[in-house]
Amino acid sequence: MRYIYLILISFLLVGCYGVKRAEKDLNKAHSKQPLVTANKFQSWYPISSDSHEVVKWRLQVDTLFQELIHDSVMIDTFINEKVRVIYKKINVIKQKIINAPAIYKIDSAKIYILEDKVRKAEKRSEKYFKKYKIFLYSTIAFVILFLLLWIYYLIKKK
Repeated sequence: MRYIYLILISFLLVGCYGVKRAEKDLNKAHSKQPLVTANKFQSWYPISSDSHEVVKWRLQVDTLFQELIHDSVMIDTFINEKVRVIYKKINVIKQKIINAPAIYKIDSAKIYILEDKVRKAEKRSEKYFKKYKIFLYSTIAFVILFLLLWIYYLIKKK
């Protein structure tokens, strides 16, 4: 009987891994290691490749190609007229291909990772700039000291 109570109490304390607990763990992981969570989410949820405009443009070009194929099959009766129509449609297809819409992809996880790399690079450049300033000032001080000692030597020699 004692063991049953211990088992029940342990189940109550441990509980299930629910939505709130998962959200709490994700928030904790993101606050402590944001790059790890960004990399994981980027691998779990990749970017979709096509936007709405590109899909619409592809449908237009596909219908033009289907019409072109249909017209080329029917070419046996009116050859000259059909050839002119086919050339016009080919020119329309060329214009559609030239005016293809741009594809914009936004990946916030990748942006966050790259911003972190930029921040780290800026920190490194600041560190090297501080070392450069220290080296520059010490070199200037050494040159001034050398010139003063040289002038002192020339004055002492006369």
